[in-house]
Amino acid sequence: DSRGKPTVFEICPGQIDRGASVAWLSQRPSEQEVLFPPCSHLEVLAEGRSLFTAKGQVLVVPLRIHVNTNT
Repeated sequence: DSRGKPTVFEICPGQIDRGASVAWLSQRPSEQEVLFPPCSHLEVLAEGRSLFTAKGQVLVVPLRIHVNTNT
């Protein structure tokens, strides 16, 4: 049961569907933060998998981004 578990979206962009990096604005320098244009949508690629960390279990969901280039 995945209800109530912390969830991480693992987003794999293609060569065209890339967002703008805003890592320089992040409070956590180790994070790769990216903004995507309006009307972008996410496609779930597979069922989420459990990842066990030092702080507990996390659900990792693989996604693909589809950027609307007409906006």
